Amino acid sequence: FLPHPQVLVYELLLGKGFRGGGGRWRPLLERHQARLKAELARLKVQRRVSRNEDLLQVGSRPGTASQVPRFVRVNTLKTSPDDAVDYFKRQGFSYQGRASSLEDLRALKGKCFLLDPLLPELLVFPAQTDLHDHPLYRAGHLILQDKASCLPAMLLAPP
Repeated sequence: FLPHPQVLVYELLLGKGFRGGGGRWRPLLERHQARLKAELARLKVQRRVSRNEDLLQVGSRPGTASQVPRFVRVNTLKTSPDDAVDYFKRQGFSYQGRASSLEDLRALKGKCFLLDPLLPELLVFPAQTDLHDHPLYRAGHLILQDKASCLPAMLLAPP
């Protein structure tokens, strides 16, 4: 198991440090640990913030959950993203294609939805969209999770 370098940088700067493993990236990151931490501190001074959380953009800060789009991962063991899109279109949802920017995600309203710009199996619906009683969710074809929860699998790319 070789963790992705972005995961290690996150753990080094924002997490609880390295815990086991690290593979070939660990010595490199340890060698540059002081510089990485200094760059993070410089960024906080530059932006006049004291906490790491304050570096987040306003729309992505904790507490703004009512503005965060609803991310829906298609369980590709049970169905394909194309089939899920077709199903939602038959239910009266308007498919807007692949998002090209964050503004596309923020502009979602009503029964519109998009395909995430980075993750091909991730559908994006307007904030407050409740799919807990949706037949595809109940059958295990959809997984309701935030985008950050989808990233480890994409970064680690298991077989």
